[in-house]
Amino acid sequence: MGNPSTIYQLPPDVREWLDAEIVRNKFTRYAETAEALAERGYRVSKSTLHRYGFALREQVDAFTGLGLPALEPTPEMLAVAVAIARVEIHRELLKRRLAELVDQSSR
Repeated sequence: MGNPSTIYQLPPDVREWLDAEIVRNKFTRYAETAEALAERGYRVSKSTLHRYGFALREQVDAFTGLGLPALEPTPEMLAVAVAIARVEIHRELLKRRLAELVDQSSR
């Protein structure tokens, strides 16, 4: 899988696990996360996970208003923040895809 949008092709339960794993690892250990995904039958590169994790971190931090290392969020807070981050990331990916389609149709 070569870009962050391919993460959205993962089954919902795998994506939920992935989000929780990234947060649990405090947005580090992407190589280990890639290995864990591969063991589950999903190939996602470390760099793809890092880009996705970076975007997820930005959204979680924006939602909580604090950096995670300084915050002890409850599991419910993280679940809500991650859900919001998913929506925002997906929105940006859809905007990019729409721009690509508009560009292709104008050629």
